[in-house]
Amino acid sequence: MEMRRYRRVMATAAVAVAVAIGGAACGGGDSDDGGGGGSSDAVIGADDVDVELDVDNCTLLTDAEVSALAGETLEATGDTPLGCGWVVPDETIADFTLNSFRSGDSVQDRAADLAPSAEVLEMDGVGDAAVALAVDGSVNFVVAKQGDLGVVLVTTFLDITPDSPELEAAGEIARTALANLAESA
Repeated sequence: MEMRRYRRVMATAAVAVAVAIGGAACGGGDSDDGGGGGSSDAVIGADDVDVELDVDNCTLLTDAEVSALAGETLEATGDTPLGCGWVVPDETIADFTLNSFRSGDSVQDRAADLAPSAEVLEMDGVGDAAVALAVDGSVNFVVAKQGDLGVVLVTTFLDITPDSPELEAAGEIARTALANLAESA
């Protein structure tokens, strides 16, 4: 059990670094157009630059929806600059994380920022465009966009493989989060 916990801590650190690098790669600048997602600074400018949203990522999905995807009970912990994490009750490391964004970047560009060496799997019927990112046979991220609104699902600790029914379920979760994001953004 300790080895599993150690691997989860190390993988969480790697995911946090990937998300931070992905966010930092999107550029900089100041604006009065936003805030949220755990931060009050907004970035606006060229089409490929993120604009932070004033959205609580934890409101985009319910605990029941995320738990159904995970196959175990998970509960939201609160929104941070890295998004909203869902954890097994009484644990501290999120099994699933959702972060939203507004950007002119394509899902492929976002995917390349998150995990440049990952296998990119196109997902049909999820927003305008969506991809899953797989590393060593495990889907670690789902990136989906509708217009300029997007979501990143971090699925590293869920048992989702490229050929599993869970990947389709992750697409459904991304579709739900995008719809809720469009209503609240």
